[in-house]
Amino acid sequence: MNTDSAGAMRAARGLLRVKEAGGAQPTPHEELQQVLAEYKSTTAEIKRFAVDAQNQIRETGELSRGTKDAVDKLLIKQTELQARLSEVEQKIVKGIHDGADNAPPPSVGQQVTDSEDFRLWTRGGMAGKARVAVKAITSITPGAGGVLVAPARLPLVSPPPYPARVRSLIAPGRTSSNAIIYPRELSRTNNAASVPEAGQKPESTVTFEEVTAGVKTLAHWIPASKQIMDDVPYLQSYINEVLLSGLAEVEDRQLLTGSGTGNDLEGLMTVAADYTAPITIPAPVTKVDMLRLALLQSQLTNHVPTGIVLNPADWASIELQKDSQGRYLFTTAASEMGATLWGKPVVESVAMPIDNFLVGPFRTGAQILDREDANVLLSSEDRDNFIKNMITIRAEERLVLAIYVPLAFVTGVFTVVIP
Repeated sequence: MNTDSAGAMRAARGLLRVKEAGGAQPTPHEELQQVLAEYKSTTAEIKRFAVDAQNQIRETGELSRGTKDAVDKLLIKQTELQARLSEVEQKIVKGIHDGADNAPPPSVGQQVTDSEDFRLWTRGGMAGKARVAVKAITSITPGAGGVLVAPARLPLVSPPPYPARVRSLIAPGRTSSNAIIYPRELSRTNNAASVPEAGQKPESTVTFEEVTAGVKTLAHWIPASKQIMDDVPYLQSYINEVLLSGLAEVEDRQLLTGSGTGNDLEGLMTVAADYTAPITIPAPVTKVDMLRLALLQSQLTNHVPTGIVLNPADWASIELQKDSQGRYLFTTAASEMGATLWGKPVVESVAMPIDNFLVGPFRTGAQILDREDANVLLSSEDRDNFIKNMITIRAEERLVLAIYVPLAFVTGVFTVVIP
């Protein structure tokens, strides 16, 4: 049995003894980690026995009774653990729906510090590098994490959940290549009509162009003192607030206004249609009016717009509109509902220039293809880190944006004084 497997099994048995001795009952999330650790060690044991079995068959032509019995027991145990995993997962789901499990989902920082790679790296004296994959940026939710060691100083205060990002509007996807080739719709003419029996059917046309888009890397790094490793909650906050939020902000900017040249993604606003009011309405034309007309312009391309992106300042000016009696028209100060306008979700992003807007069919007209999810790399081997007792923490992701129907996206500038 290798060291990691033995350690995982000892940890799982230790937690079980605490439970049997009448100690504090683990939460469903803690129980899930226990079962996963035992499942991992059991799977490693099965793999080891599989190698032994191959060697025995190669040398003697048959499998010993002892090896067969041991493998059978491990397979039975693995099946039982799979059932326990399913049971615990259902318990977690039920707890979420019933409000019984109030533990927040792990933040990205907690994902890093709770990972096995991180634990092995710290146990090994933080030599070399530790690479940890984390969930997509849109699923970042700051929360309190369990500590590996007692904190020596106060952790940063966790802020409210991160705001929605541009990514949240766009259809997700994956790619295993460094570039994609996809068809982009340039025009569509619908000539469908009723026809007489044996009559000539009308022809509709859709024209495409072939677009090649390369996967781009978004990344940045920060230095940190080695002592930060002694305070896990602080490290979690450091990763959440500095690294991942910064990566999410540049991702927003690339998805919106990337030039499509060099190391830039091709942004939606770079290829979107310019706003032109499709109908005339009485003056004064407000920001809210312009957004409704932009949605109409998008809809007239035979695509259904599914979202709006605004700068936070513009959304604030819309939310603060009042009637003649001082009542808010579009919101209430006490409301915690998500931002919506004309039934469409509104994403506020500082990457959107003030007085600009974007609407369009984000769910069907574009797609983010992730080549490499956001990940965090910690290293003590960078320049003079050793002599300065420092570490380097880097976050990066690789992705490409496919824009299938650019003319269905509409971007413009607010040209009115009235909000």
